Amino acid sequence: MSQDELLRVFSRVAAQRQNLTRPDYVFKEECSSYDELVERAQKALGIDLEEFKVGDKHLSPNGRVHYADAVRALMDGLLNYLSTMIPAQDVQRIGFHPT
Repeated sequence: MSQDELLRVFSRVAAQRQNLTRPDYVFKEECSSYDELVERAQKALGIDLEEFKVGDKHLSPNGRVHYADAVRALMDGLLNYLSTMIPAQDVQRIGFHPT
């Protein structure tokens, strides 16, 4: 994966994480969009990142994920992992601050 592509995936996940629409649940569309970014990173890096995907395991019949904290944790986990591959100044400039 080129550095530019990695930064793009990282930026989109960080933005999506910061702009989740609700604090108590996440819409299926948001999860699907995030999972597509995980797929993109997975293919580009040539490594298995399935553990960071939301998938359908938390979906309720109304198309919401009621474990929003779990989704945020998956996003933060991926961002933390990818941040090890990106220069620290770029991570900070994007606005993600790993703890």
